[in-house]
Amino acid sequence: MQYNEMPEVAVKLTDKSRLSMLYEEMQDFFTYCTTEVESRQVFKEKGNIRSKMIKLKIFWINKDKGLGYGIAQDWHEKKIEIYRFGSNENWGLFRNGFAAAMSGDNS
Repeated sequence: MQYNEMPEVAVKLTDKSRLSMLYEEMQDFFTYCTTEVESRQVFKEKGNIRSKMIKLKIFWINKDKGLGYGIAQDWHEKKIEIYRFGSNENWGLFRNGFAAAMSGDNS
C-alpha cells in the first residue's frame, strides 16, 4: 500500500448520488471500534502524480481486510468528503463474524 494513494475499494459517500443513503452507510462507523487512525496525503486522481493532493484521515476498523472510513479535506475545492473503504464482500464477512461472536454474549 502506497502512502500517497487512496486505499483500495474506496467508495465516496458524499457523492450526490449517495447522499440520501449517507446515514445508512455510516452506521458501521459508529457501531464498530476503530483499531488504528492513519493520516495520509493522497493524489486526487489515482496514478496521476501531477494531480492535486488531498488530506485524508483513515479510521481503520479492520486494516488487514481493508475496512474503514476516511474523512478527506480537499482544500482546493473547499470540501470535506467521506469515504468507506473495503469490498462489500469483506464488509459482509466482518459483520457476520462480529454478529456470530456476540450471539452468545449474555452480559
